[in-house]
Amino acid sequence: MAALQCNMALTLAINQVAKDEELLDTARDYFRFVTTFFEPINVSATHIYHSALELSPVLSTVRRLYYHRRQTPFPRVVAGIMGLWYDHINIRSEANPLYSGPPTWSPCGQFVAIGYRGVVEIRDPLTSELLSTLLSPNRIRTLAYSPDGRTLAALSLTSLIIWDIQTGGVVKEVECGDTDGAPLIWSLDGCAIGTTLSGSVQVFDVHLGTMQSLGILKSSGGPRLWAHNEAFRIMTTGWDGRTRTVDIFEAGSVLTKIESFRVGSLVQHDTIWSFSPATYRISVVACGQLRILDLRNSEPLLEDDRDFYPHSFSSDGTLFAGSTKTSVWI
Repeated sequence: MAALQCNMALTLAINQVAKDEELLDTARDYFRFVTTFFEPINVSATHIYHSALELSPVLSTVRRLYYHRRQTPFPRVVAGIMGLWYDHINIRSEANPLYSGPPTWSPCGQFVAIGYRGVVEIRDPLTSELLSTLLSPNRIRTLAYSPDGRTLAALSLTSLIIWDIQTGGVVKEVECGDTDGAPLIWSLDGCAIGTTLSGSVQVFDVHLGTMQSLGILKSSGGPRLWAHNEAFRIMTTGWDGRTRTVDIFEAGSVLTKIESFRVGSLVQHDTIWSFSPATYRISVVACGQLRILDLRNSEPLLEDDRDFYPHSFSSDGTLFAGSTKTSVWI
């Protein structure tokens, strides 16, 4: 009976949060406040007023609700207070520090999968907590969540592997030769997986385990695939002698070019590493610097001098994850 009451209370709480964005945002803000200032508050609870509230972001919910209630004239910070909470978290693996695959977001954006050697870690992107570990006989190169988030596909050195995330067991494994870090994308209905092996567009039938080749595409940075309606779309990059070019193809029964762009701010040796179909944003490594650009107008949105490789966007394009040799930054 106690377990049933607990489950009912949890279900009610989840439903309430789902219907009330303000409640969810407030809970997240409290969480960021506690985790950010845990160490000084743990030493002395009065640091809630001495430092935590004083150093919390100007637009945070905690500061808005409680900052004006301080009765003692504590020292004040008059310049340099951030507007919002820090927009990144550093994820480290103590046992196996060498991450090899790009950080891969779950469809809901609440989990991030990171591959290295023969292991896949599934972590909470806000706390870096390790939630699950999946094992592979070979080194993992590429990861992709199914649309419902219940299964995870990976390209290892020589095969396509599909796990059930709840049980951690392998559902299907298909030999496909040297994968060479090819992209891996599920169809929207979860019935097919698209990839480009050695430039050839391949489609795997998830239920039958069969593979169909649709043709070969040339791309200086490697094709990028994503699901669209009942098919796939593919982005390729090139150089027309003056500027970087980006072409978009539809992969249905045949390959068809549907859009073309020129990115005037890039030169021949600048590399486009990742692409967000939802926002048409690209990540670029130019002269050792990471840059995020809007593909439609070449507007720069972010720049960072850290040596990130590889990197990827979340499904809605609002979050971005980049890997160094020992860390993942979000």
